[in-house]
This record gives sequence, C-alpha cells and structure tokens, in this order.
Amino acid sequence: MRISRTDLGPAASGTKQPQDLEAMDLSGLQAKYKEVFGEETIVRNRVVLIGQIRRGLHTQEIKNKREARRKAAEAKTEVGAPTMPESLEDMSVENLQRTLNALTTRRTLERDRAVLIRMITKIRQKQQEQLEAKAEAEIEAEAAKPAATTTDRLPALTGMNLGQLREEYEVVFGKASLSRNRKQLVKKIAEKIQADAAATDASPEPALKPTLTVKFERKRGKKAGGKGKGRSKRKAAAEGKETATLSHTTRQRDPRLPKVGTTIERVYKGKKLLVRVAEDGFEYQGKPYRSLSALAMAITGATAMNGYLFFHMGKYSKTEKAGQ
Repeated sequence: MRISRTDLGPAASGTKQPQDLEAMDLSGLQAKYKEVFGEETIVRNRVVLIGQIRRGLHTQEIKNKREARRKAAEAKTEVGAPTMPESLEDMSVENLQRTLNALTTRRTLERDRAVLIRMITKIRQKQQEQLEAKAEAEIEAEAAKPAATTTDRLPALTGMNLGQLREEYEVVFGKASLSRNRKQLVKKIAEKIQADAAATDASPEPALKPTLTVKFERKRGKKAGGKGKGRSKRKAAAEGKETATLSHTTRQRDPRLPKVGTTIERVYKGKKLLVRVAEDGFEYQGKPYRSLSALAMAITGATAMNGYLFFHMGKYSKTEKAGQ
C-alpha cells in the first residue's frame, strides 16, 4: 500500500496523522507544533499550522529512519567484526576462493588460507566504510539542503496576504509582528532577505556613523554700494571662487568611510574583494568608481544596490545590528 507524503507521521503513531490534525482545534494544533518543533507559535491559521506540522513530522521521520539505518549498520559492524574471522576460518579454501571471487568479480588463484581470509576481511571492511560514508553524506545533504533562493522569495512576497506576511516576518526576523501595513511588511522582509543574502561569515567591520550631506562653505559679505560697488563685486567674486576651491579640496568626507588609502575587505561568493578608498571615490581592480553603490552594482550585476548594505558599513554593519 502506498502512503502519500501528507500521510506521513511519527513512526509510533497508529492512526493517520492528517486525520488527527484535521480533528484538532487551534489550541491543540499549537500544542502539537510546540511538541514537533520545540517552541511555541503565535500562528492562528489552522491550515498553515497543519501544513507546518506535517512538514515537521515528515522531516523527523526521514531523520529517524536514517539514524536507525546508521545505528543498525554500526551494530552489525560491531557484532559481525569479531565473528567474521571465525566464520571465514570454518570455510574451506575453495569456499574462500568463491567468496573472494564474488567480492572482486574476478577469478582468484590464491591457495593460502590466511591470505584469502585477510583479503576478504579487508574488502568487507572497505565496503562497510563506504556504506557508512554514503549514509552520513545523505544525512548531511538533507540537513544542508538550501531553502528557496532570494530570487524566488522576493517575488513571492507580493502574492502573500497579511497573515502570510506576518508569518514570513517571524521566520526572517525571529520575532512576531503585529503590523497591519502590508506594504511596510513587504518592504522590511525584502530588505532583510537581501541583507542576509549579501552577508557572509567574514569578521564584522567596525560600526561607522551615518553620513552627512556635504555642503560648500560660503562667506556672507556685506552688501556693497556707493562708489566702491564695482570693486566690492570683484572682491566678493574672488573670495567666493577661492572659498569654493578650498571647500572642494577640503570638503567634509562621509563619516562612514575609513581614511583615504584604507582597503575595504569583503567576501562575496567565496571571493575576497579588496577596495581601496581614494580621495575622490574608490578603486577596485585598477578601475575608479565614484560611489560604493556603483561599485556594488558592478560586482553583483544588479541594477540597483545599496553600497553600504553590500559592504556592511554604517547602519548595516553587523556590530551595530548586534548592539540594537
């Protein structure tokens, strides 16, 4: 009899799990969710709760079966290893040859019993190690199975209703949201997903202060008049030109940026990026860039990108987020 995926439940359960879940009220489903995942939930949608519990039970059953197979293989190895030489010792030379032929798929001409036993034992141990390694690889692959990509998750947000957006907010931020502003929820979740996708395991950079708008300093002179009007205009124009030139060369830099000549490091897709801070912008791989956003778009290929978010600077730095 074939069992559908939705009918999977704990191995010890004697009834079909979907029927049990459908018969539960909201409080019962929330208690079942805590039993499966080990934590409480604020979700009040019965359909969503039932789907989450079924997926959790299915995942648990897969892990339990694989763990049982692994333990059985270990027990077989522990019990069978000491008795293997005794069973091989009881075989005749002809039977040992046939056993070795079955393991190696070729004819064996060896007649020494001790040599045959060592060869068979070595091959069996190697096969057992390969089976255990394969089982471990399957478990690790299942545990490391990636979730939906950022490209898939972002468009899906626009099709979610308010309840689904709240649940997605709780998954992304790790805390519940009581907001009823759908557009605001979509915006916050999308920004967090993009920030998590751009984040890496690199060491966090020091938090820097937010930027300030750069302004030129202008001197306010007295209004000229009378006979010295023309001379005052020429003098004011000369002073304004000198002030603009001086302000352009010594204008206030963005406080979020390190000193000129500093190298900004960033790991992206396993590649270490080194960006040098220049006087009038940034330099990466010998090419100049006017802003971090232009550099981030050139690296990622995106049409729009926040440079400070990509390089974890300012309010997007990991150290500042940790302190919030």
